[in-house]
Amino acid sequence: TWECIGNRHDPYSDIGLVRADGTGEVVNLTGSGYTSGSPRWVMDGNAILFTTERYGMRNHASWGSLDDVMLVFVNQDAYDKFRLNKEDYELQKELEKEQDEAAEKKDDKKKDDKKSDKKKEESAKDIEVELDGIQDRIVRLTPNSSSLASAILSKDGEQLYYLSSFEGGFDMWKMDLRKHETKLLHKMDAGWGNMELDKEGKNLFVLGAGTLQKMDTGSDALKPVSYKAVMKMDRAAEREYMFDHVCKQEKKRFYEVNMHGVDWEMMSASYRKFLPHINNNYDFAEL
Repeated sequence: TWECIGNRHDPYSDIGLVRADGTGEVVNLTGSGYTSGSPRWVMDGNAILFTTERYGMRNHASWGSLDDVMLVFVNQDAYDKFRLNKEDYELQKELEKEQDEAAEKKDDKKKDDKKSDKKKEESAKDIEVELDGIQDRIVRLTPNSSSLASAILSKDGEQLYYLSSFEGGFDMWKMDLRKHETKLLHKMDAGWGNMELDKEGKNLFVLGAGTLQKMDTGSDALKPVSYKAVMKMDRAAEREYMFDHVCKQEKKRFYEVNMHGVDWEMMSASYRKFLPHINNNYDFAEL
């Protein structure tokens, strides 16, 4: 899944779906005419989480839009499970658990009968995509539009976390998708940020405003992550690279092909001789 520009609506992006092997055509999942973005696979590949300004204040003048968090279910089974009420969903989970346990016992019995020590390799489960009716399986999650920085779904698909700004900076909100309850989880008043889950879904990392924080999804406790990063820079080499870049781009992109008769190679060489004597970016900018 990726952001794509459909129907020449640049720069308003849609969410597109395409086969990983590059075959077939790109399927536009949104096609609303308004900006949709930040797609990510969730629910073990059964749904795609994304944001859109379709329902909020829209991007007619290139700024000031408000977004919502959306889900598009790529198959009917996942959509039907999502629509179950809390009681029916708990029964469904219990039934699936019993079926999995029965299947494991059956596999163990077969292994004992064969007396084989070979381990069964886990194969990746293919994502079942049903394009028919997919437009009817798009669900709006957030209860109201807002200025969104990032959104992420818990591994089990029951909790939505999102960074939203209503007053000043961005705060973390949490929504229980089964109970349809939304609450302010952490008053952060932070700048623009991004969130990522670890592989097990136990820790949520928040990166923004120059800080890194980690939240335990079990207790919702948020703690800062301390780190130290050191990078060595060769400033002289960096300035030389930027000089070369400007020379190449100016030669390639200047609006008149012959550059008004200026010998650009000679001009560049004449100015290049000053580079070894420059030790700061103020003088480099003047050059």
